[in-house]
Amino acid sequence: MTPQITFTDAPLNSAPIPAVLAQHFITPVPLFFIRNHAPVPSINADDYHLRIDGLVNKMTEFSLRDLQQQFPIYTLTASLACAGNRRDELNAFQAISASEIVWGGATIGNATWTGVLLKDVLAAVGVTAGEHVAFEGADREPLPDGSTRAFGGSIPLTKALSGDNLLAFAMNDAPLPPDHGYPLRALVGGYIGARSVKWLERITVQNTPSTNYYQATAYRLHRPELPDSPMLGEQPLYALICAPSPNSTVPAGQVVLQGYAIPHGTETITNVELSLDGGATWQAAHLDSPQSAHSWVLWRIEADLSTGEYSIVARATDSGGNQQPSDLAQVWNDKGYVNNAYHRMTLYVG
Repeated sequence: MTPQITFTDAPLNSAPIPAVLAQHFITPVPLFFIRNHAPVPSINADDYHLRIDGLVNKMTEFSLRDLQQQFPIYTLTASLACAGNRRDELNAFQAISASEIVWGGATIGNATWTGVLLKDVLAAVGVTAGEHVAFEGADREPLPDGSTRAFGGSIPLTKALSGDNLLAFAMNDAPLPPDHGYPLRALVGGYIGARSVKWLERITVQNTPSTNYYQATAYRLHRPELPDSPMLGEQPLYALICAPSPNSTVPAGQVVLQGYAIPHGTETITNVELSLDGGATWQAAHLDSPQSAHSWVLWRIEADLSTGEYSIVARATDSGGNQQPSDLAQVWNDKGYVNNAYHRMTLYVG
């Protein structure tokens, strides 16, 4: 199986090449991207407890066994994408902050997640008030002054009380691997991956969004037309061409173009279109996988191509009527977040 490409070693951040993603509707764990901000914590599941506090009837702690025995268990097929997915395109258009990892289009994956519903656990502890639910992980990022900070984030209470979110202890029918949050993580359907906090150790119901650095400061959209730099939340809609690779040369004749498309939030993909002439004309792609909320779809087109240079463009629409911006200039931001412009590439045939 194709190994991951390592972007940083400590902490580990890696992703596969995009071509392998289009081969699996359910991404095998060895091909699922890894995004860590700090060393992976070592947690003994037998000693593990999840604390729930804030605006609830009573602060409560659950062991992993408590969660598994006291609540119904569900499995949800859902995609997770890093907010920095496709950052390389934005960086090529105009340089972004040097502190960011220049990911390609493979910091995304689709898995089956098994756990208990967040709304069931919140109902059990009794939410008394509040507008936000904050998560905090057990990982601690070392800082230059010798201190550390936890990774965390929050979602609106209305989102937390929907059926789109799990406290997940399994991935693809096996216990969570350490890099993916063992023994428990949040799985927030339809939101950027940063809100699905790994190694989850605390949930707080509160009146305001989390003040954690990764909610309040880091994952914000900095663009001149957005002076308040909004916090990132819902996953944006986009399609990506996975194969053939950009700037590659393929033989003339029948060429198979493949990729994925992910909807906005918890909508579903309804259509993927491909242009072989830079956007002058479009044709519908065949959707190779189920169309469902939370998940990507895989798509393909078989085209009879003669010798020449082709400007390939991909775009998608979803059940909410959302469409993609056509140009990188419309979505560029200094941290390279949530690039959902049309995906463009050059293909040589000969």
